[in-house]
Amino acid sequence: MSDIADWHDRAASFEDEAARLLGTASGTVKSRAVTVEKTYDSIVLLNSKQDGFLRQALRCVSAGLNRAAQIMAWLAMVNLIFEKLSEDKLVALRRERPAWTGADIYEIAETQTEFAIVEILQLVGLATKTEKKNLHGLLSRRNECAHPTNYQPTSNEALGYIDEVINRMRTLQAKNAD
Repeated sequence: MSDIADWHDRAASFEDEAARLLGTASGTVKSRAVTVEKTYDSIVLLNSKQDGFLRQALRCVSAGLNRAAQIMAWLAMVNLIFEKLSEDKLVALRRERPAWTGADIYEIAETQTEFAIVEILQLVGLATKTEKKNLHGLLSRRNECAHPTNYQPTSNEALGYIDEVINRMRTLQAKNAD
């Protein structure tokens, strides 16, 4: 199957799944789901991991697992960040952080925080200062969900987070490292 046909099938499958999962939610959540679906459709180059993480995030919202939804959406973003940093075989990253060792981005990520990895995006030209700060904000909200806190996001908040992640992914996809 060609890449275009595969992408088309995945997009159609996502649309069906999102409608099925979110169709049972409240009216406000339904309208948010439509926005998320349209935003998701605007992303052209998701890999299977990113697609899977975003689908799982939507399934989590449907099940009322709003903290888990935000964690899954962040995983899609991290996968894209790793992909973008690796496009040039880590040349730009190693230029800015020669002390960061590892054969690939996954080995580097074992010794570096996600905060530091997001920080490097600005230095290699994959994010503006404002975009970097927004990604740090998304990471902070993800951390609230992943660690013991009193934070209990609503379905609308979780869908808003997913929508923001998708928008940020679309912006990042269009960029190349310096």
